[in-house]
Amino acid sequence: MLADYSKINLEPYVVDATIIEWGGFENDTWTGMMELLNEGTVDVMNDVMQYTEQRAQNFDYSYPIYNLQIVYITRKKRHDLSFYMWDIISPFTIKIWVTLIASFLVLTGLAVLIQYVEWRLGLLKSFDWTEKIGQYVRTALHQSDQPIHSPTLANKIEFIVFGLLLATMFPHLYEAFLLSPLLLQIENKPFKDFDELLSLIYSGVYHVVVDQQNYDYYWYYEYLRTSNDSHFIKLRNALRGNPLHIVENISVALDVVEGGNYVYPTQQDQPEMVEARLRCDLMFMDVGKS
Repeated sequence: MLADYSKINLEPYVVDATIIEWGGFENDTWTGMMELLNEGTVDVMNDVMQYTEQRAQNFDYSYPIYNLQIVYITRKKRHDLSFYMWDIISPFTIKIWVTLIASFLVLTGLAVLIQYVEWRLGLLKSFDWTEKIGQYVRTALHQSDQPIHSPTLANKIEFIVFGLLLATMFPHLYEAFLLSPLLLQIENKPFKDFDELLSLIYSGVYHVVVDQQNYDYYWYYEYLRTSNDSHFIKLRNALRGNPLHIVENISVALDVVEGGNYVYPTQQDQPEMVEARLRCDLMFMDVGKS
């Protein structure tokens, strides 16, 4: 189809991608498929090739076919028990929590006071304020199997008020406890943007890992070494005291990322994206350029 449209004679030159890589510029020499193009073995390379300043000095590009974003493969943020405890509390404002707790304390304190008066009047054989508080707590949690003894009208009225509180306000509280884990999205991102990632790399909290092949041939690392783009300058400066961690292959790199506190820079069409999607603990972050 391409030959028919261009009205020229095109003779395909097929290479084995397992033997000949895309190539790059090493020791002042082009390698791989780039070498075939540079030495004239082929005239045109029909492939998705990222534009770089160095390549543009030696080769001509067609118009852009599509745009791909830089993404960082990283491990999802892990949460401890304190996070989930706070997740239960968070559906309500502090004002509501203060109101609920104050209401419970006032009604329980009033119940203790009434029981004390009943005891002093001889209506009760004993007085144990801790037992009364425990009784009200169990009732609030719907776990009380003991009858409530109310020898005076004041005690009956106080317990009715407490029952109304349980029947109105507390069901909404329980409902929020049950629904909040389902309705509130848990934040899995370990950092929010590129600037925060830079600060984590500067401080040594996070590190950058890459496999040897991508380090040698992937345009991103060529730019990281040579580009004057602000994104790469900032990352290059951050890596001065926290250098790249280079491993033998993609699988090992993703194993390192799964261990935590590592990122793997890549592009949306790269093969490591496929393997990373098979690992439930990994995520992709498009943090943009800064």
